[in-house]
This record gives sequence, C-alpha cells and structure tokens, in this order.
Amino acid sequence: MSVNRHAGQPASRAHARAGCPQDLACRGGHGDGAALSRWPGLPTSPTGNSPAARIEPRHAMDPTQPASFRHCFATLNGRKHHYVEEGRPESGGAARPLAVLVHGFPDLWYGWRYQIRPLVDAGFHVLVPTMIGYGQTESPAVTEADQAALVRYSYKSVANDLAALLDHASGVAGTSAVFLGHDWGGMVVWRVAMHLPERVRGLAVFCTPFQPPHGQYVPIEHIVKVMPHLGYQQTLAAFETGPMVAANIDVFVDAMFHSGASDEATKAGLKERLAKAEPAAIAGLLRMFASGPGMARPLSEQELAYYREQHRAGGSLVHALNWYRTRRINYDDELPFAGEADTAVSTSVAAEDGKSRKVWFKDLPIRFVGATGDPFLPMSMAKSMEANVPSAVISAVEATHWLLAENPAAVNAALLPFMAGLKAAWESEQASAAARL
Repeated sequence: MSVNRHAGQPASRAHARAGCPQDLACRGGHGDGAALSRWPGLPTSPTGNSPAARIEPRHAMDPTQPASFRHCFATLNGRKHHYVEEGRPESGGAARPLAVLVHGFPDLWYGWRYQIRPLVDAGFHVLVPTMIGYGQTESPAVTEADQAALVRYSYKSVANDLAALLDHASGVAGTSAVFLGHDWGGMVVWRVAMHLPERVRGLAVFCTPFQPPHGQYVPIEHIVKVMPHLGYQQTLAAFETGPMVAANIDVFVDAMFHSGASDEATKAGLKERLAKAEPAAIAGLLRMFASGPGMARPLSEQELAYYREQHRAGGSLVHALNWYRTRRINYDDELPFAGEADTAVSTSVAAEDGKSRKVWFKDLPIRFVGATGDPFLPMSMAKSMEANVPSAVISAVEATHWLLAENPAAVNAALLPFMAGLKAAWESEQASAAARL
C-alpha cells in the first residue's frame, strides 16, 4: 500500500481559517471566541475573536473542568459541529502535526479529557470533535418512517466530516493527521483509513479491533447468535428504544458509565434508581450495563453531571442510537473493499496453509490498546488482528471499557511513545520539504 500523506502546512497558512465564514466560534477557559451562552457548560465571557486570541497553544486544560478547554463550532458539510481544539501553533510559530480524537457511545469529546493535554505537551495540534448524534453537534433526525438522513451516520459520511474538520482547522485542503478512536470512534478511524487513506498518518485505537469488510451482509441478529454479549446492540438499534432512553437519560448515563463504586450507599442508590426505570425492557438493559466489572477509578459525580447535562441538551441520545442502525449502509459502502482483490489499503498474501489471506494497512503505523476487563469488546476479539493487521502493535491495560478515564496513566504510557515516533517522522518530512525549497 503506497499512500502519499500531506506532510503538514506552514503556520501562516494554518491560521487562514481564523476569518473563515464557516468558523462559528471558538471559546474556552482562557477566554477566546464569541459568546455562545445558549450552549450549556461553556464559559460566557469572551475576550475577542482575533487570530492572536485563538491560537494560544496552552492553558488550563483541566480534566475536571470541561469549560477550561477551547470549545469551537464550525459548519462542516452543511451541519454545525462542536469540537475542542488545543495546541494550535502560536502566531508565526512552527506548525504542529495534527491529531484527531474520536469518541464512541455514549461518550463525548470529554472522554479524551486525560489525553488532550499530554498530546499537546508532546507537540500535537489536537482536534476532539463531538460526533454526530451527540451533545452540541447538529444531528439530523431519523425515524422508522423516514430514514433518509441515516446515511449521515455512516462511517463513510463521518469520515468525510472529519476530513472537512481537518481542512477547516488547518486552512489547507487535503491535510492529514493521526487518528485516535475509542469504541465506535475506533470503528470510525479504521474506516477513515479505509475510505480516505491519504488523510491518515497513523492510527491509535482503543478497545475496538479491526473488523474486515464482509462480502455478504450479516444482520445484527445473526451476529448476536454467535456473540451474545453484543445483544445490547440489537436493543439499541430498535426505534422504540429511543424514547425509553430519553425518558431515563440520567440513570442511563450512570448505568453506562457504571464504575463499580466501592461504597455501598452509591451501589444501593443506583440499584434503587434502576428498579424505578420504565418500561421493563430499558430497565433490564440498564441492569445489564450496571452489572459489568467495576472501574478502578470511578467517575466522579461532577463528571457524570457533565455527561447528563450534555446528553439532555443534545437530544437525550435519541440521535446517537442511529449509529446502531447503519449496518446495511456501511456494508454497501465497503463492498469495494471486500473479496480477494487488492485495494489501496489491503494486499493478498500467501498463508501457511497455501491459501491467500488479506493483510490490511501494512505500511501504516498502528497502535492498538485493549482493556483486560472490557465486557463489550474483550481482548479475544483482537486475536485476528495479528494476522490481518500485522503492522499493529497490540497490548492491553488493566481497565474496563472506559480505560481512557479509568487508567489514563497506563493509556498515556502506551500512547505517547507511539505518537512521538509519528511526530519525529512528520518533522523529518517537514525538514525534507524545506530543503527542497
């Protein structure tokens, strides 16, 4: 696989978007951007929208204070998107390599709160979008009777949104980045590398193993028969689930981020709230989520409150459930990559049994980190990657599915050396490009 990845851009060009009419606002704890008081959880005292105010690379970035991060809004492919941006190069300073951090369900940009500053300190320009269906990003409605907008939730459409975000943030069309993903975000970044390989300099994927495209459509009902632990996906895909989630949004968030709290009062309180959830179908689902292994570092009440607030403001996860309904659309989009023929991102090689097998992303730097206690995506699901994605360096940390917040020290210890290698390669390309001028 030979991929020409954009090496970066001069800082002066990277700031071209400061006056872009699509850039609705950036604002954060250090006070940049225009006031957007209608958005909950963001500071309300702007200090201007000049380029100088917008490109300060460091400030608080306190994981316990969501408003201490720089919050931005931009229109991408016709819809307003929220994202957090940190590490923008200082005015006139050297460019930085870009990193895009993609969250899953029912997460937000905030799921990466313990990785953002370490990546900025490591020299990266970091973009953390709130994905379509969540929080403050504009999300098209989909109903059982009218599913026309469902395509906007497909991997290919989301990949195009992320490419648009890269161009918007850098001011240069065709810019590439390192993509990091967790949960559904992991599936997204694998598919960005498939659909838009020229945009990807490397992948860091947490919990979500690569699943090659299939030549035959497999409904979720059939998947669940083989992997019963994924049965919740079938429930979440049902349209009748949306109103039930919305009616129980606070306890849904708490059950999903169940931390196995060590104090009995917290356990008893959650159990009591689950007993009151209605109807029975959603109550059973919530009890299943809450029965998972406990986190070593439970989420604080403050953290949970932010998730509840943002999800209530963003449609109570009704739109986010559309991610579970795109299986057929994604299958159709990926058919060109299925089968034995080589593609831009896969190559057939001879296996030990004499048959051929496909190897994916063989020239792409990849770091995969699983969690030892993940009940949704156990490490056993990553076994096939050893043969299918031989460039991936695979390891696991002691944590549950929410490893990014539960064990950030171990996650960052696995991530940062990998990112340092990618940054060094980027700097070498920059130096070579400058020498040719």
